[in-house]
Amino acid sequence: MALQYISKYASKAEPQSAAFSEIFSQILDNSNPDDPSLTSIQKLLLKSVAERDISAQKMCHLLLSIPLYHSSQQCVSLNLNEKTPRWLRGSDIGENDEELTTITEVGRTSKSPLRKYWDRPDQLEDFSLFKLYLTHKYVNGNWKICEKENIVRIWPRLSALQNGDQWKEFCRVKVLLHVQHRSIQQLIENSNIPWSSIYN
Repeated sequence: MALQYISKYASKAEPQSAAFSEIFSQILDNSNPDDPSLTSIQKLLLKSVAERDISAQKMCHLLLSIPLYHSSQQCVSLNLNEKTPRWLRGSDIGENDEELTTITEVGRTSKSPLRKYWDRPDQLEDFSLFKLYLTHKYVNGNWKICEKENIVRIWPRLSALQNGDQWKEFCRVKVLLHVQHRSIQQLIENSNIPWSSIYN
């Protein structure tokens, strides 16, 4: 009986905040018709920012610094977007590293996942990017074997539709993930080779 009561209380839904249109209607009803429209819009923004659907249980967890969830496996996110900064610390960026030259190093504090993979020790030479992050974690500048395999999440999520709008980028990401390499140049060799050919 006690467990049922606790379960019911813990899963109790909080009152839902008012809809955007409802808040706007309330503001207009209480506004002076002679006021400029900017005033009403400002009030709407302030009111909507202040309203948040958050449960009392979640707030207690946040205030007591208790984790909101527990997972038996670690999740690793790899962002392989071509426009994402690839290099966040160091000073030895070469002009040939096309993945790295578009971003300056000002204010950066750590290496990207791709650079960590490129700089891996020789004993991890046979690991692809995906396999390395699946089985290891990077702690204090060293790779440690995980007790359980990680869940590797890849960003961006691209369509595998052949010759579609995202096909070229899909091929590039798959090659980076599953082919062992130490640099982009090692993969493309000749910059005229399309990623789809390397993927095939």
